[in-house]
Amino acid sequence: MPDTVYLELGHGLLRMDAIGQYDQLKLSHVAEIALEDIVVDEDDEPAVGSYERTFLTFGSTEPRCTGLRYWTDERSDPGAGVVKCLGIEIDDVDTIFADPTWHFGIHLGTAEHLQRWRRDHFDPARGMREVSWSRSHDAKDVS
Repeated sequence: MPDTVYLELGHGLLRMDAIGQYDQLKLSHVAEIALEDIVVDEDDEPAVGSYERTFLTFGSTEPRCTGLRYWTDERSDPGAGVVKCLGIEIDDVDTIFADPTWHFGIHLGTAEHLQRWRRDHFDPARGMREVSWSRSHDAKDVS
C-alpha cells in the first residue's frame, strides 16, 4: 500500500504522505527519496519505480507543473502542506491526481479520476474548499 509517493520535479521531489487515517495528503519538497522512512511488511522491501509513461502522454524531457488544484476540509492545513487531495497539471496537457482516501493507499490517477472524485466527494456544504492555481493566474478559491 503506497502510503508515501514521490514525484520527481525539475528541482527536487514532491513527497506525498497519507496522514490522518488516510484522509489527508502531507506535501513536502525534498532533495532525495528516503527509503528508510517507508513502512513495509517485514517480508517486503521498498522499491523505486517510474509511472512516467502512465501519466505523461508526450514524455517531455523536462516536464513542468503548469497548474495545481487541491481540496481542503476542516482537517486540512494548506499552509503546512496538508490537503485533502491534489491534482497537478503537467505541461498544460496531463494531470496527475493524488487521493489518499483510496483503501489501497495513495491512488495516483489522471484528470478523469480528478473529475470523478470531485463529482462524488466534493461537498462545499460540509466545509470543503477547492483551490486552483496556474502559471498564468494566482491561486483562487473556486468552490
